[in-house]
Amino acid sequence: MKIAVVVKEHQEGKGGLERYAVNLTRGLARAGHEVHVYAAAWDEEPGLIFHYVPYVKWLSLLKVITFPRNLNRHLKKTTFDLVYGLTPFYPLDIYRVGEGLHADVLRARFPNPLRRFLRYLNPKHLLILRMEKRLFSNGNFRKIITNSRMLKERVISLYDVDDSKVHVIYNGYDSARFNPEKRAYRDEVRREYSISGSEPIILFSANDFKRKGLDYLLEAMSVLKNDGTFVKLMVTGSGGRGDIERYRRLASSMGLGGEVIFTGRVGDMERYYGTADIFVLPTLYDPFANACLEAMACGLPVITTGKNGASEVITEGVDGFVIEDPSSTHIMADRIRSLLEMNAEDGAVSEEAAKKASGFTIEKNISHTLEVCRGLAGEEKVVNISTGRVGG
Repeated sequence: MKIAVVVKEHQEGKGGLERYAVNLTRGLARAGHEVHVYAAAWDEEPGLIFHYVPYVKWLSLLKVITFPRNLNRHLKKTTFDLVYGLTPFYPLDIYRVGEGLHADVLRARFPNPLRRFLRYLNPKHLLILRMEKRLFSNGNFRKIITNSRMLKERVISLYDVDDSKVHVIYNGYDSARFNPEKRAYRDEVRREYSISGSEPIILFSANDFKRKGLDYLLEAMSVLKNDGTFVKLMVTGSGGRGDIERYRRLASSMGLGGEVIFTGRVGDMERYYGTADIFVLPTLYDPFANACLEAMACGLPVITTGKNGASEVITEGVDGFVIEDPSSTHIMADRIRSLLEMNAEDGAVSEEAAKKASGFTIEKNISHTLEVCRGLAGEEKVVNISTGRVGG
């Protein structure tokens, strides 16, 4: 098949969505398909054909407008068997809702109803919500892929999409990069940060510290310290603008200055999974945080929340724990303590985490994605991408 894949940035080190895009396109190309990537930025990749889609980057509202507008101009120049979108635009054949629904993202970022209402008045957010509603209208897509049952249920309930048009395909990870052998980095990374081999390490990774629940994890760390349980917290990722300094001050004010290490953005995440004992992500909202899967693949039991689609692959008390409310910091502290004790006994919880993750490789993800693609090949095309009109 000749497939167009649309993502704003096709760069493995950028974030979870971008890393998934790179793995997906590599896999599609290896499977023998002609893959065209439409993006504004990319790292060169053999076997892929790139098309530059410019957009205005200095004003958030114009970012939202100019990328899909310029994209559609480019897509009309070529005919494809399938157009697969990882970023919202329309019309298209398959849309993967990897980053969730914008209304849910706003609810997570701004739990205060008044602040959220004011954000809804922002033209940028109004435009994204309008685009999203149009995308899910009949005739603007053929299939929807979500990466969790949680997200599928939200798509159906919020936009009244036919259940048969929505397929759940869980995320996949690169098993060559993330696996239990990365435990070999344990001593090396600990030496870099002056951490002894016997000190337990909790790992947290995000580029949005607030939405991913770092505030709550710091509170749980404080509970642990007050109870006489001493652990290190390693925080990877950039957070938001100025977040590292802000959270460093917060940790210090809570008496955790010596227990929390901020690494900033890292390009070799597998080394950090390899050095930690537990991965904790008390997120307020995540369709499916792929970091949880990567951590498990490296042998880390995971603690996350029921607001994370990745919780659907965790077996309670076997390879991790799921907390319904991220603000339940005493429960979180208790679960951390339990996992540390379980791991200290025989390491079975780490083995179970790696075993569970092995069922969710990127190869399986691509295989299931291709099943959806091939299913469309036998159907009449309801969207003519070249004209943007409903019909063949």
